[in-house]
Amino acid sequence: IEDMANYLTFTAEEDSSTFGIVNMNNNNPDVQYSLDGGETWNALAAGDTITLAHKGDKALLRGDNPEGFSRSRTQYSTFEMTGKVSASGSVMSLIDGIGKTLVVPADYCFYALFKGCTSLTQAPELPATTLAEGCYQSMFSGCTSLTQAPELPATTLVSACYQYMFSGCTSLSEIKVSF
Repeated sequence: IEDMANYLTFTAEEDSSTFGIVNMNNNNPDVQYSLDGGETWNALAAGDTITLAHKGDKALLRGDNPEGFSRSRTQYSTFEMTGKVSASGSVMSLIDGIGKTLVVPADYCFYALFKGCTSLTQAPELPATTLAEGCYQSMFSGCTSLTQAPELPATTLVSACYQYMFSGCTSLSEIKVSF
């Protein structure tokens, strides 16, 4: 089953790029990362700075958060980055550990996940077809290095699910939506 996983993946696009996580108001999701292709996993705790030393180095991320990654607009977790980092794979691996579920489990689940990450050059896959209120709100807000929006395959939308999702993304030229 591990071989079939579609982990959220951060790839350094320049040497010494870093990432970490900030938890607001006691939001404390389970997040683990692997720097060796999934052989070993370590907890990503708030305050940790993980360095991707060389261009091309990858970190796989997963979590066990069936109730949701973030809880609300005030109780949430967000990634921090330096350098240049491209994201790929499924953001849903932060929920089910393998990136296979297509159901966002909670309102505001990915609220502000990459907010202000000016180092983020590519967004991860957002494959969910069942959304929740505000689930992607402000997710990429202020990501000025994003040049392409991820595909948004959900056809049934809910209140505020995409609100401010790409606000301040000054390098984006278009956003394609399926409905």
